[in-house]
Amino acid sequence: MASEVEVLAPHELAQAEVHMLPCEVQFTGSAPVGAYFKPKQKGAAVEACFRGRQLRGRRVKPPSGFVGAILQDTAAGNCHDGEQRKWLHKSSFDDFTYWQHDDAPTGSEPPFKAMRFAGLASVLHAAPEDPLPEESEATAEDGPAGSATDSAPADEEATS
Repeated sequence: MASEVEVLAPHELAQAEVHMLPCEVQFTGSAPVGAYFKPKQKGAAVEACFRGRQLRGRRVKPPSGFVGAILQDTAAGNCHDGEQRKWLHKSSFDDFTYWQHDDAPTGSEPPFKAMRFAGLASVLHAAPEDPLPEESEATAEDGPAGSATDSAPADEEATS
């Protein structure tokens, strides 16, 4: 199955405010979210209520050189084998808020790990003459992701 992403010029894209909620909302489409969901900054954390539940969140920033994208699937339902799927690039975002019930995220959750991995992957796949990317805020706050020598066991095989 082939996929195609139609990307608009940066000046045509709207900046989106993105929230990763700890629930599933069974709705697809526009909604006046800003009228009901009003997060408040409390130090490094963000707090809000959603359907009567207390939420605490933290902003997650992608590594330097990465930008988030909101894509819209133009296919209604599932695509069959061989069908082409087309995605429209609707908007972009520079960061998103990751939410949890009751307790603020600590930085060891999957979205934070994914951002650290993306930063590590860009370093590993960079050409030797490319400058190293700057650390993102999430990586800088949470400490270094570690190196291969910190977490990998030493190779103890003897060669003859």
